[in-house]
Amino acid sequence: MTPVFFFSHGSPMNAIENNIFTQDWQALYRGTITPSAIVVFSAHWHVPGIRITTAKKLKTLHDFGGCPEALMQQQYPAATAIDTANKISAILKDQGHTIIHDENWGLDHGSWAVLKQLHPNADIPVIQISLDRSQSSLQWHYELAAALKPLRNEGVLFIGRGGIVH
Repeated sequence: MTPVFFFSHGSPMNAIENNIFTQDWQALYRGTITPSAIVVFSAHWHVPGIRITTAKKLKTLHDFGGCPEALMQQQYPAATAIDTANKISAILKDQGHTIIHDENWGLDHGSWAVLKQLHPNADIPVIQISLDRSQSSLQWHYELAAALKPLRNEGVLFIGRGGIVH
């Protein structure tokens, strides 16, 4: 079964730096199976409802400021895990959730900064899922995760990310 990870992404500079944080991410991740797809739950995409990225090409969002041009030029051109997005949509719809397929959002810096360290070649298809800001119940989140758990047997890697300020 594919593991589940939570990474506190910290500074956007972690996308291009080799430091204690990025080394810890890599050490924690090293030795896991190569996933068939990556699903990132993003603390930077905190909106009403559940949204899933389904654009044919995910944009690399530079949703920060005051950083060096070298960081602003970074791209993470991963393919969209559209089959995974469709499976997740079907599972969650069966659970009574309304799902919005979002073709405008991309990968925010907290997602691509971590992914760039774990899979620098952007060779694993990715989707990002929003956090539903209308839901605060631990039970609601637990049931959502339980519904998606079988996808881990298909090689889907789930990553939660954020930090103490998210």
